[in-house]
Amino acid sequence: MKHSLYEVNLLNAKLLYMNKIFKAKSLTEAQKVKVVGAFDRASNVKEVKNIYATLNESISTRKKQLSESFSFASKPAGYAPKQNITEADPFVERMQKLAGIK
Repeated sequence: MKHSLYEVNLLNAKLLYMNKIFKAKSLTEAQKVKVVGAFDRASNVKEVKNIYATLNESISTRKKQLSESFSFASKPAGYAPKQNITEADPFVERMQKLAGIK
């Protein structure tokens, strides 16, 4: 009976920490499989907590590094000068005059 209770406690700990990681991080299917594999190797609750802390830290630092490396690529290289669209259209000039803009 004691051994059965220990196994249930271990299983609950694994499920708890796996769910915490899956809810907090957006992972691919391959990453999720690796997380499940890492938790399956744990043989006691202390190891489960240690695996959770390690995975949680490593996933957050990788995400931060990726966002920092892509931040320069996403910035615009330059800008196009604005063009005056209403240059020679008499209809637009007429409407602006009627509206009191020009």
